[in-house]
Amino acid sequence: MKREKIVKKKLKNIIVIIIFLTLFFTILYWKVFKEDYLTKDYIRLNLVDIYYQEDFSIITLSNSCYYFEFYTTKEQGNSIEIAYRNLEIKRPLAHDIIIEIMRRFEIEPKLLRIDKIINDTYYATIVLKDIFKHEEIDIRPSDGVAIAVRADVPIYVHKSLVKSKCELKSF
Repeated sequence: MKREKIVKKKLKNIIVIIIFLTLFFTILYWKVFKEDYLTKDYIRLNLVDIYYQEDFSIITLSNSCYYFEFYTTKEQGNSIEIAYRNLEIKRPLAHDIIIEIMRRFEIEPKLLRIDKIINDTYYATIVLKDIFKHEEIDIRPSDGVAIAVRADVPIYVHKSLVKSKCELKSF
């Protein structure tokens, strides 16, 4: 009788472990597949510079063969530069607060995608993850870059938007 209880308990423990491992590997597989799917037709670029003009900023993203530039306000450019150059500021900016809120609620930014241009306006998506799911949220590219730089997450730009700086390089 006592032996049967021990065997049942061990069997329950084994079943729980199998269920846990199955769930873990299913989530891991889904995560890898989902992230690859999210960046299909996109090129990973890095923030390389912020240029200031009188009324606006030019944000430049680049890698060894492709680049992308977009215009934003001087204030947005300043927020991006503060994060990019790790500059000290007295009080947190809106993007710093967003990062802190995500951290406290265990929401992790995974990547930023700059998706398209419609009527001279660029559209972007930030992908956020918590323990259970991914969410894709519409965001302005300047806000997305400011958050991505602070969170150290990759930035992807749709291949239809990038310009080549390499000869004979194709997608």
